[in-house]
Amino acid sequence: MAIRAERPADLGSIEAVTRAAFRDHPFSQQTGHLIVRTLHAAGALTLSLEATIEGAVVGRVAFSPVTVDGRDDGWYRLGPASVWPAQQRRGIGSALIRDSPRLGRPGRT
Repeated sequence: MAIRAERPADLGSIEAVTRAAFRDHPFSQQTGHLIVRTLHAAGALTLSLEATIEGAVVGRVAFSPVTVDGRDDGWYRLGPASVWPAQQRRGIGSALIRDSPRLGRPGRT
């Protein structure tokens, strides 16, 4: 598995992973892919990483800035974080989150 910065050519794969990751979860409103699309369109991603296996995107995590009570205090929201269902429970999501400071701390990309 490799972890890399998101590539524009992978946006379709990222959306597919996000849809698949939440498809069978009863608590999901099936809007994760729309969140991804909206954050991209707004240019609101500070850091977006992909996990790949043999070049195929199998996971993704993103961070975007948030305001609290109308103030920007340097906080970031994580999500959505997604892993292809066949690859879940193998540490991919944990690796994406754990390695994000090393690969590009939010606010420093």
